[in-house]
Amino acid sequence: MDTGGPPPRQALVGAAIAGLFAGLWVVWGGGGLDGGGRVVLSVVGILLGLAVAAAAVVLATRARSGDGQGGSMFASRAYRLIVVAEVVALVVGNVLLGRTGHPQYVIAWTAFVVGVHFLAFGRAFDRVFTVIGAGARTVGSALCVRFRA
Repeated sequence: MDTGGPPPRQALVGAAIAGLFAGLWVVWGGGGLDGGGRVVLSVVGILLGLAVAAAAVVLATRARSGDGQGGSMFASRAYRLIVVAEVVALVVGNVLLGRTGHPQYVIAWTAFVVGVHFLAFGRAFDRVFTVIGAGARTVGSALCVRFRA
């Protein structure tokens, strides 16, 4: 649980992984855009992903090694439950979107679910995940608006 101090090292490792995946995901998600929009989105996504990852790595080298409770976030029951719920939501949502003729929303749905999963991590482990979750949900919402037009 978040103690209000600096994020624990394991939360920062998770944030670094999220930053790298986010940069790659934006490149994949922007694949449906044309020309300059795709290039700009890809460059911005990669730079932001690398910035999150780099900041997390720098902070992780300075952070305490544990979470103050003696256990690893990755081995906790809350972590496993959140990840299982995320995977189920992704699979079920993406299958339903494909079968109902709305495959253009798969990218937006994926961003939304990943964002909610990080918000849950923020509540369970450390507020550093809340910022990542809010960003992913914002991207999901923006993509949803983009594809509705």
